[in-house]
Amino acid sequence: TKERVPAFVNTFGELNEVDTAAESVEVDCRYVQRVDFVAAGTLLNWVSDHQSKGQSIAFNNVNRLVAIFFRIIGIRELATVNVRQE
Repeated sequence: TKERVPAFVNTFGELNEVDTAAESVEVDCRYVQRVDFVAAGTLLNWVSDHQSKGQSIAFNNVNRLVAIFFRIIGIRELATVNVRQE
């Protein structure tokens, strides 16, 4: 099964409510313009936790600069990051 996280999710608390029984999780990032270092660290831990449970994570519609940041901090090593086509 696949869980889709809508674009309007704006807190990590809501991401923690994602179905842990789903085989994959897709997060729509079309409204994300920037991510600070603390938030990125929290997101990296969230991705790592879900990956360790066997879930695949995909971030879709990611801003190019955010995608580069995800690569630098290591999120791209644990999750699929699909850059927004503008």
